[in-house]
Amino acid sequence: MTCADLVASCTLAQNSTEVVVPTDGKGNQTIAQVQQAVNSGFAADVQNILGVPVLTNIQFALSKISLPDNVQQAINDAQGAFAGVTKAQAGLQQAAIDAQTNAKKQEGYNACPVCGQMDLLDHLPKGITTYAPGGAFAIGAAQPSTTPQG
Repeated sequence: MTCADLVASCTLAQNSTEVVVPTDGKGNQTIAQVQQAVNSGFAADVQNILGVPVLTNIQFALSKISLPDNVQQAINDAQGAFAGVTKAQAGLQQAAIDAQTNAKKQEGYNACPVCGQMDLLDHLPKGITTYAPGGAFAIGAAQPSTTPQG
């Protein structure tokens, strides 16, 4: 058995230019085959050595597969790289959606320039009393009068 036969993520650490991750879901079947081979092989070996069937109905259970540290680290590194690629792809998708949203907003502002100015005013920081984007145009907020009304 190879590492990839027992642990699917081992394919990430193989020396190959093409990474193929098994999708057949047969990892548990392979482990069951290993367990069965050990169960029958061990009983047969003991009987061959001792000459009598001393052990019967042996049940070997493969509970954990520990990989060498360098192999496990290579797998961890590869999984981290794939996670980084996935995160970058999600960022690209979000940027495309944002661009589409902005394009639709701009279409609306082109159709209704006043709507764009109203939206802009709604998004100005609180406390601004005058908005002067340039030229001879300015919008000011009414200030409370300090002159006594008479």
